[in-house]
Amino acid sequence: MTHVDQRHNYVKKIMELFEDGKLDLDPGTLSHLHVFHDDDCAVWDGGFCDCEPEFILEDGTQSSDD
Repeated sequence: MTHVDQRHNYVKKIMELFEDGKLDLDPGTLSHLHVFHDDDCAVWDGGFCDCEPEFILEDGTQSSDD
């Protein structure tokens, strides 16, 4: 029996970015990773993400006075 990867495509992409050192997350900090799915992505119909999403990493460590 073959293994079928049931993860959403965006999860795979996030893990690839992290493993390639392209997702800079410093310990003890707070960041938000925004995921923008394509209009025709299956996630909009309750399915698994099957698009090539775009990501924006927002640093959340700034004070509210900035």
